[in-house]
Amino acid sequence: MKLYCGNLPYRTTEKDLLELFDAWAPSGAKVLRDVDGRSKGAAFIFIDEVVAQAVITAMNGFEFGGSRLMVSIERRQSSADARDRAFAASSRETR
Repeated sequence: MKLYCGNLPYRTTEKDLLELFDAWAPSGAKVLRDVDGRSKGAAFIFIDEVVAQAVITAMNGFEFGGSRLMVSIERRQSSADARDRAFAASSRETR
């Protein structure tokens, strides 16, 4: 299962996340980055579905690196949401 982890310090690495979530044996972590490779301050944590709610309960609001984490089940982005965001981004560039 994929969990979303937001409000991360920008210097956070995948290794940091694997260590932070180690008690729940994550199978992986992926820091979200922009096209220039800079962290977006968010990541996905890949965790067994059986322990997902325990992870959310324990880690949502947990202080890490001076920030309170936001941990939730990843919400799939609809194609309409993606189109809306792409349109908004393109319209900002043309102003």
